Amino acid sequence: MSDVPIVDFIVAGTMKGGTSALAAFLAQHPQIFIPRQKELHFFDVDDNYMAEGHGPRYDLYHNFFKDRGDAKLCGEATPIYMYLPFVPARIAEYNPKIKLIIALRNPIQRAYSHYRMECVNGRENLPFYEALEAERSRITYESDPAKKAASERWHSYVGRGLYGLQLMNVFTHIPREQVLVLESEKLLNEHDLSMEQCCDFLGLDVFIPPFQKVFEGSVETPPLTDEAYEFLQKKFAPDIKRLEALLGWDLSHWKV
Repeated sequence: MSDVPIVDFIVAGTMKGGTSALAAFLAQHPQIFIPRQKELHFFDVDDNYMAEGHGPRYDLYHNFFKDRGDAKLCGEATPIYMYLPFVPARIAEYNPKIKLIIALRNPIQRAYSHYRMECVNGRENLPFYEALEAERSRITYESDPAKKAASERWHSYVGRGLYGLQLMNVFTHIPREQVLVLESEKLLNEHDLSMEQCCDFLGLDVFIPPFQKVFEGSVETPPLTDEAYEFLQKKFAPDIKRLEALLGWDLSHWKV
C-alpha cells in the first residue's frame, strides 16, 4: 500500500478526557471513517511503528483504513499521542497537513479518573495520595526499562495533566491552526456546539449525532481526599497558568 498519507485527523488526547465518546460521535458522521478498533497506538509503540526495525511502516497503519469506502476523511483516536513527547514529530512527518482534535479535562478530575481506571485494570494497588507521591520515582528512577515504560503509561496521573507543556510540544511540530482544542466539560454540556466546531474544523457538513453519555466503569475507591486535592492543585497551578496564556482561556473554574 502507498505511503501517501490517508489519515486526515487524529483525536490525540487527553486520556480520560472524553476522547472515546468524541470518536464515537465523529464515527457516525457519513463523511468520516474511523476504524472500529479503539486506540491504534501506531505512532507511540515502536513495535507497530517500525515493525521489526523497518520503518516507519505506514502500510501497516493504512491497513486499518482499508474499509473506508467513499468516506471523505479518515481519522483515529489514540489519547497518548498528545502526552508522549516524541509522538507529534512522528505524526507531522507522516502527514504535515494532519489535523488534531484535543479535549482537555480538569486535570485534577482527570488524574483521579485515571487512577480509578488503573485500579479496575489491576495495575494500581496504592491509595491515591500514595500513588501521586510515588509517580516520579516510578517513572524516573525505575531501573527496569519495561517497568519504567509501563509506569509512564499507567501511573502518569500528574504528568498527563500538564497540558500546557504538552501543547507547547505539539505546536512545535504541528501548526496551531491544525489543532482544535476543546474543553471536555463542554463536550458533555454543550454537545451540539462542540460537534459543530469539530465539523467546521474538519471542513465537513454539520452533522450532530444524538448525545449519549459514556459512563466510567464502577470500582470501589475512596473519595478524593482533601490532601490529594491540595497536592494536585499545587502541582497543576503553574501549568494551568501556562495553558491559559497559550490558549487565551479562562480556567479559573479549574483552580478551586
